[in-house]
Parts: sequence; C-alpha cells; structure tokens
Amino acid sequence: MLNYKKTTFWIIAVAVIACIVVAVCFLTNPKNEAIPSLDYKNVARACVQLDEIEVIYVPEKDRYGDGDANFTQVSGEALARLLDNADWKQRLIPPVGANVHGSISFVLEDNYMITIEQSPRSIACIHYDGESRYYSIGEDDYNNAVALLSVSGVYEPVIGETYVSSGCLYMNPLSSYAAVNGDSGSRYLIGEDGFTIENRSTGATQVISPVSWSWQPFPWTDEEWGSQFTVGSIPNVSEVYNDIQYQPLNDGCYLLNVDGQLWLVKTHENSNMGQFIWSIYTLVPEDDASVLPVGGTDGATIFNYNGIDYDMKERNQAINALAGHYPVGKYIIVKGHAGPKNCVYSVFDIESEQFVKDITGTNLIWRNDDITTAVYSFWSEIYDYEGKCLASVDLPDESSYIKELAFSDDEAGLIVTIWNNSEDVIVIDIGGHAQTAAAP
Repeated sequence: MLNYKKTTFWIIAVAVIACIVVAVCFLTNPKNEAIPSLDYKNVARACVQLDEIEVIYVPEKDRYGDGDANFTQVSGEALARLLDNADWKQRLIPPVGANVHGSISFVLEDNYMITIEQSPRSIACIHYDGESRYYSIGEDDYNNAVALLSVSGVYEPVIGETYVSSGCLYMNPLSSYAAVNGDSGSRYLIGEDGFTIENRSTGATQVISPVSWSWQPFPWTDEEWGSQFTVGSIPNVSEVYNDIQYQPLNDGCYLLNVDGQLWLVKTHENSNMGQFIWSIYTLVPEDDASVLPVGGTDGATIFNYNGIDYDMKERNQAINALAGHYPVGKYIIVKGHAGPKNCVYSVFDIESEQFVKDITGTNLIWRNDDITTAVYSFWSEIYDYEGKCLASVDLPDESSYIKELAFSDDEAGLIVTIWNNSEDVIVIDIGGHAQTAAAP
C-alpha cells in the first residue's frame, strides 16, 4: 500500500537535491553524452537486474514544488518495459519554473534516479553520479509510470495464484448462459507469462500466452467504453470509479483493476457489430471465493447494502443473476438478468433502504442524476419512468430488436438504434405523445 505522509525534513532535503539537479542540468556540458547511464534505454537494461525499485510519488505540488510524498516499490521488470516502449527526445535544458504538478521518481541506487513529471512540463530527468540529462516525453508516459504503482494485493495478480469468479457484472443478452451465483464455470491460473482458463466441469483448458504483466491506463473514454455494449452497459465508469487500470491478455480477453477489484472482460466480434463486450466477471483468489464485498453484489441474485442481503429473486422470479448496480442520485439501480433481451431494474432508495419500484425491460437510460427522467424499451415499445408508452417501433422482422436508446442533443427526441444484421437509427419524439415509428 502507498504510505501517505506530510512532508518531513528529509523529504524537504530530497526536494532541495532536486533543485540542485535542475541547476546542474543548466550547467551540464557535452561531456555527459559519454555517460551510458544517462541514456534512458540503458536505464531500462539496469532495471531488469533489480527485483524491486524504490518509488517516491508526489501526486500534487504547491507553487513551491512541495507536496505529500507517497513511498512504495515497483518491479524492475515493469519499469524496464515502460522505458523500452518509450520514445523520448533529449533536450539541452529543462523548462524554467517549478513543477506544480505531479512527479514520480524511481530510485535505482543512492546516486541513480529517474524522475518523470506530469504535463504540461512532460519531461523526465535521469540523475547519475552528479550528472543529469533531461528528456521530452510522450503525453501518456507520466500516467503509464503512475500505473506501475502497486496499491493492493489485487492490483498485481499473484503469480501462481488461482482465481475464480465471484460475480457477474454484465452478460450480453444474446448469451444463453446464466451465471448463477456469479459463477463463470471456470478457474483462472496466473502464470509467469500466461493466463490459463480451465473449465471446472470438463477440465478443458485455454492457455493465453505470452502475457506481459504490466498494468496500463484505461484506454477508453466513457463514450468509447459504452459503445462496446450491444445492450445495456456499465456507464460513466470514470465517474463511478476512482482508479481503473488495464491488462491486455489477447484480442478477446483482458483484465481490469477497478478500485482494487479484479474484472475479467471477454469480447466477441462479428462483421456486422465489430468488437463488443460479451461478459464481465469479478475475480477473487479461489481460497477467498466465499467473501462478498460489503455494499456490492455477488453476481447471483443477492444484492447487499450496509451489510443486509436482499434476494432479488424474491422480488421477481424471472431474475436469474445480477448484471450490475448503478448509483443515480439517492437511488441505486439494481439490474437483474431475466433472459435474452430482457432485464428487471429495481430502484433502491438509500435513505429509506427500501426498494420503491421495479422496471421490466432493457436499455434503461436517464438524464443527469434524476431517475424520474428515465426511459426504457420493452420489446418494440418505449416507456417513460411512470410506465407511459411513448412510442411503438415497427421492427423489420422477428430477429430485430431495439439495441440502444439515447437522448438527442436537445433532449426533445430519443435516438433509437435497431439491430437487424446491421444498425438502423431512427429518431422519435418523446414530448409526451405516443407515436408509431417505422424503422427505415
């Protein structure tokens, strides 16, 4: 875990040394061109020889360059990979003025350190045996460096550990598989350079290799992430969660670290829809599989809030698994999977700690944090929060369905996406008048 402390005397000393480093950089002459240790690619080679590297991470600084320092370690191999993938350009002198943004320093030895500074400076400085060299870096390099920090046991999957699913956060409605009790039916083995998926019933295995274990920044915006769901979604992830990291496995599978919780995301792809998310499971070590996070969902039919379990199947017998929960103002929307192209949304009031409404349908959306603005679809019809039918869409054939709803920019209309081996889009009026809209 990161250890947060207020600036102490020796931290101030480090800051003073950093200032001296800046001064040295202004005085640096071409002689340091002959020092191999100041080449960042050579730093990468040095890192490979180290099991762990000390880190000093300062997320924010005041105008004097001071800030709270966090101390932790990263693996030498992880930092080596970051530097190997970097494309830095050497610069003669650093920018003028103190860095009032974040910085992260990796200490290889007492006299050997590399510091990476946050944008807008976007620079790195290598300090070795009294000499320094500055580089201009890429816009994502600082975030990639911060992503190396290990802040929990789940943040770095344990090599040799076996994991199982503890919850199903999302299952594509086209799937015929119901993740009862959040069980994917598989176990997952973390190898040194691979990821093995084993079917617990048949023993069949899928080995994904090679895997380079190195957490990366979440590569999508909320809009890009949401577009990968054919029906429903886990929306606004950057607003709901504080820290999301990404670990690619192969083209159809990756891991996410979401505020210390490990998610396994599987995707499918076809010529009509492109790549889309098929399932999302939470993973825990097999020995801890019975542990249910407080305030969350176990992925079966149990929703837990403030230590109290609510069996959603008792509210609606059609619910066979939970597909996620989303905060909306003073409410939590608990989404239950009820079959292909059908869900049950239960509205939970966190003040009274009671459910106040159930909505059967799909594609539930709302404006801002006001659930009363919600609209949703049920087969070919579209309803508002009170259950009033706003429109009935003429679907081209039995295989077609309403894939997605979205509010128009002026919020006076509703954009309806119809799936029919392709995507047709229509716009209907949601001003309070029901109407029939034919798909083009």
